[in-house]
Amino acid sequence: MKKEIILNENKTEVTVCLSLTKRHMARDPRMTITTRMVKTMLENDTFKLDKCLLYDTINNDNENSKHDGRWVFSLVSEIKAATKAVLSTPHTKSTGKVTTKSPRRKKES
Repeated sequence: MKKEIILNENKTEVTVCLSLTKRHMARDPRMTITTRMVKTMLENDTFKLDKCLLYDTINNDNENSKHDGRWVFSLVSEIKAATKAVLSTPHTKSTGKVTTKSPRRKKES
């Protein structure tokens, strides 16, 4: 398997190009690469991913299957993370219990 990771100039997107080798013998392993697997691979390489912009699925089951794939992910910007931290404030819990008692109805005889 060949793997190529390309970061764009602004460092806002990462592009992953993968290619699987063809199976020549029956004992060669079958492999399938999905978007979730590529995302996990990038997160293990310390990339902080936001969302997938271009997705793909490749496998080497037979000669007609797709062997080369390209995925594009947007990276989390530090400004967005800082904005979320400012917006989220911790909720304080009151210690006193406030209840309102409804007036009792009188029985009619």
